[in-house]
Amino acid sequence: HRMVPSTADPSQNVEIALADLAGFEDSCLECNKNGYVHHSIIFNAFIFCTFFNEYTALNLFDEWNFMPAVMANPVFLMVSAFTFGAQIFLIELGGEFVKTSPLTIEQWLITIALGAIGLPIGV
Repeated sequence: HRMVPSTADPSQNVEIALADLAGFEDSCLECNKNGYVHHSIIFNAFIFCTFFNEYTALNLFDEWNFMPAVMANPVFLMVSAFTFGAQIFLIELGGEFVKTSPLTIEQWLITIALGAIGLPIGV
C-alpha cells in the first residue's frame, strides 16, 4: 500500500520515491560529470533578464528611448560591461565550482534573446 507523501513517515517517502523510479531504464538516470547545461541555460537567461532590466529601469516614466540615459552614465556602462564579462566567465569557466557547463553559441544567443524580451515589456 502507498501512503500519501505528506502524511507518510520520512523514511517511507524515500521508499515511495525509489519505488517510482523502478520502471526507468538505467540510461535515463545516467548523468555526465559537469553536465550542467540545463541549469546553465536557465541561469544565463535569468541573468540576462536582470541585465536588460537594468536598462529599462533607468527611465522612470513612459519613455521608450533609454539610450540617452545609458550614454550619459559611464559608470553604468562599466557595470554593464563587468556584468556581461562576469557572466561569460561564470558560464564558460565556472565549471564544478559554480555548477555550470559551457554553452554553444546558439544557446548563448537564445538566452540573451530571452533576456532581451524585457526591453520592450519593461518600458
